[in-house]
Amino acid sequence: MNKEAVVESIKQNEGLCLYKYDDHLGFASIGYGRLIDKERGGGISEDEAMHLLHNDLAVITKRLNAKHPWWSSQPVRVQNFIVELCYQLGVNGFSKFVKAINHLQASNISAAAAEFLDSRWAQEQTPNRAQRMVEMLTYAQE
Repeated sequence: MNKEAVVESIKQNEGLCLYKYDDHLGFASIGYGRLIDKERGGGISEDEAMHLLHNDLAVITKRLNAKHPWWSSQPVRVQNFIVELCYQLGVNGFSKFVKAINHLQASNISAAAAEFLDSRWAQEQTPNRAQRMVEMLTYAQE
């Protein structure tokens, strides 16, 4: 098999879509015709999911460096909190926590934690996750 030739032919015949779409038979697909429709046995492997996760984290850190360069000078647990929050809400979503961010920059972790907990994210959207994450954040004080 000439792998490169097959890849080029598939790319030409399938076309590229970077978002979920329904193929000509109505099945969920992505990329170059990758079937992801569960009903038809599609999906991704755990290795592929890990690859996507690592790519997403690289994009997040690049965006954080551009928008909030101070973040990387924080303690590791604070950095971890910020990255995970950006993973869930996006860097723009994280940026809306203006008061909490000001507290983080001032190393006032407990005030930042209180701000995060006093949010729609923590009270309505994903309260259990928010609680776990804020516990991780406040552990950074130790």
